[in-house]
Amino acid sequence: MDIDCAYTFCVPSDQEPLENMAHFLSELGIMHYATLMYCPSMVAAAVYAARCTLNKSHTHVWNETPKIHTGYSEEQLMDCAKVLTSFHSSVGDGKLKVVYSLVVL
Repeated sequence: MDIDCAYTFCVPSDQEPLENMAHFLSELGIMHYATLMYCPSMVAAAVYAARCTLNKSHTHVWNETPKIHTGYSEEQLMDCAKVLTSFHSSVGDGKLKVVYSLVVL
């Protein structure tokens, strides 16, 4: 049985900053009730959001390869990715400052 996790969708896997950001965003999603409305395989949205955040070349971040691997189009991931990035932008302001400091350090 395959289990969807951020490692599954980090293609290629040799990009450590992408993996770290995707895991950070997916863990932020786990800590908030607002993400319960998304199915677990929507963790692909964390990878999409990480790619958008780290994309310095301004190239298209969600091409056919991740679409084939995840089964999600860019449009399908957009809402969940927006929720995750909103958590990311407010992470230092919340009640979980100790958790944030452990992740950042």
